[in-house]
Amino acid sequence: MDSNLLSQSLNNTLQKIQRADSKEMLSAVCSSFFKQAGVDYFMFGLCHSTSLADPDILIIDNLPGDWCEFYHRREFQRIDPVTSYCFSNTVPILWHKLIQLPEYNDSQYQVMMHNAKGFGLTSGLSIPLRTPSGGAGMLSLISRQAPEKSEHIFNAMTPYAMLLTSHLIDSVNRNNWLNKDQSLDKIKLTAREYDCLFWACEGKTSWEISRILCISERTVMFHLNNATEKFGAKNRQHAVARGILGNVIRPKIYPDERR
Repeated sequence: MDSNLLSQSLNNTLQKIQRADSKEMLSAVCSSFFKQAGVDYFMFGLCHSTSLADPDILIIDNLPGDWCEFYHRREFQRIDPVTSYCFSNTVPILWHKLIQLPEYNDSQYQVMMHNAKGFGLTSGLSIPLRTPSGGAGMLSLISRQAPEKSEHIFNAMTPYAMLLTSHLIDSVNRNNWLNKDQSLDKIKLTAREYDCLFWACEGKTSWEISRILCISERTVMFHLNNATEKFGAKNRQHAVARGILGNVIRPKIYPDERR
């Protein structure tokens, strides 16, 4: 597609994404845009880890249903090189270059990608994503064509796709499609509760926190107990984990920053 037409199509798509109020609508809008650009399939996924054992996961795609069923039946999520790469990197990557990396040379990764080709997922581009609330995910553009034929399409699409992802993430947040039951980002800690939990995240004991904040150790324990209750946590360690996973407790960029 001509770059001017692609830009115009993207603008129309972004407007539709802003109006989308269902995941089905979002899937249809994205599918239409990518197909106009010569991309057969897409997969947009986000993971919000309010719990390491049971993270909130959102997937919007137009992948073949038989592949999705086969993927989960074979538990390919355990050996998916695309997911593994996107959750530990930030640079977009083409699939045929991904499986050439030493860390993904293992036969199990090769087997999974070989099976994907059997379902028409021949080549792809995956873009790692990070959300303001600390979530991670990816946007994958997929073609039925061989890499030598699709690579130029993916390269041309990369800047458009990266712009589109920010609007997709905004739509997910606006519609509250992730983390519905555990809205950690809406938890309001007092300044003292925040400070005490912040230093607990740094591994400080109650006594050490009391020295840092110039308050009594009993007061520190009082504020930590309050914070623990607000997080619905079982103990201080659980509250620390939820504070970090929920992006409630953040690094101090400036000396006096608390939020």
